[in-house]
Amino acid sequence: MHGLNLLLFCLVMGLLVGRRKKTTGLSHDLFISIVLGVLLSICATWIYAPRHLDFPFYESDFVDYCMNLKTWDSSSFDSPKRSRLAGTPSWLMMQKYGVVNGIAAASIVMTGAIYGLLYFWGRFLCGRLAGLGAVSIALCMTPLVGMSRIVNFYPSLIACYVFAGTFCAVAVCRTNMFTMFLGGLGVGVCLLSDVRGLIWAVPYFFVLLFWCLVCKKRWSRKILLFLALIFPVYLSWYGGWWSYSVSAKSLEAQIDVRPLFWAFDKTNPSLQPPSDYPHGFVWGRTPIVDLYKTFHFLLEQKMIDPPPGYLKVHGVAEIRDNYHGFWKWWAFVFSLGSLFTVRRPRKFFAMWASISPFVVGFLGAGQLVEFQLRFYAHGLPAIAILGGVCFALVVGFIRPLSMGLPKIVSFLLVIVGLTALTLGFPKTDFAPKAQWRPQWKANAKSLAEVQHLVATKTYEKGQNWQSDCAILIEDEPFLWIYDWD
Repeated sequence: MHGLNLLLFCLVMGLLVGRRKKTTGLSHDLFISIVLGVLLSICATWIYAPRHLDFPFYESDFVDYCMNLKTWDSSSFDSPKRSRLAGTPSWLMMQKYGVVNGIAAASIVMTGAIYGLLYFWGRFLCGRLAGLGAVSIALCMTPLVGMSRIVNFYPSLIACYVFAGTFCAVAVCRTNMFTMFLGGLGVGVCLLSDVRGLIWAVPYFFVLLFWCLVCKKRWSRKILLFLALIFPVYLSWYGGWWSYSVSAKSLEAQIDVRPLFWAFDKTNPSLQPPSDYPHGFVWGRTPIVDLYKTFHFLLEQKMIDPPPGYLKVHGVAEIRDNYHGFWKWWAFVFSLGSLFTVRRPRKFFAMWASISPFVVGFLGAGQLVEFQLRFYAHGLPAIAILGGVCFALVVGFIRPLSMGLPKIVSFLLVIVGLTALTLGFPKTDFAPKAQWRPQWKANAKSLAEVQHLVATKTYEKGQNWQSDCAILIEDEPFLWIYDWD
């Protein structure tokens, strides 16, 4: 029944849209993107998040983020796991709202940026309906909606990766020096945001490099395109000295699964982690010629099997059978629908090239030992884009039967219809309270420990990082920014 409701919804949308496919200039879509970003930063936080989550906020490793902000503007910047770039939005917000509320405010703003960029991304691939469809499907994804309620830097990271994906697609769809520069800027932003940004940066860089070579332009023009691409990437190498502290942990040290496996089963010597890593990737601080060693390490990690009973204890089987399986099925359906873009090879290539790192992120989230919202947020934008393109194509088939309403009227009606769908009207499997949805668990242990120190006054300056964080937030009202529910 829910599938039938979805088909009927697409039929109604097809009848409401205008018969003419021609749209206004991209300046209008940039304006729409900004407006959507602002509106959805508010709506995702105070309308959608309460419908998707049973808790007001969540976090992970709060102390790491707090210490990042404490030293953000000093020459002694010390943040082993978090970059200065990722903390920039929170640091700016902290000047007005304090540490905890500043991080929360930055999460709200960057969640809006994610939705605004998703619209622009879909718009370039398959028109305005694809952009609106991508945003609507993303509003049905709890991990993306929940980014507005997380008290850490993950929304900034996801926004950086979506920015890179958006302008990778833009550079392929509309190739010129400016768009290629933006594509290179996206690569640089990924590299500076987090050491794990390499997983997005490298594919995007080689996609754009390949496109510089094969695009139908004179060789002199291709050289200029290559220079426009490489320039921001080259500058970002020096930006790595600013974004990453001297104590920054390498990609290898952060993603190695052996410490977790070893803690569970110390009888298998092959799972014992090394005391030190002979090489490690940190953009701007380690030799770039050693990058191939990092990729070799990533491949080795894929070959390590968890000890017997590990996945069962950590509930990963449930993840694969329910949440992961649901979105994998819809990714398959959307992929079939989006195959019609093969008639336009450039768009087809741009779509698959730009979503590919997110596909890797989604598949990787299904293999992790923890079922966490923030992990799935690294992959679901790919499915949102596929769904938006599929929605635009399906509605396009029905477009000849359109009622011929004025453009502004049909646009507003489509917005109202998509909003109703994301809120659960009519009932479909995309509804916030659909039966298949799992019950997510709030994680706020690190922040609670700091709050306990503040409440009991049991902290001293320089005692440890928890105490230093307690001193930073002792006079702040606790997360009042979410009190509008």
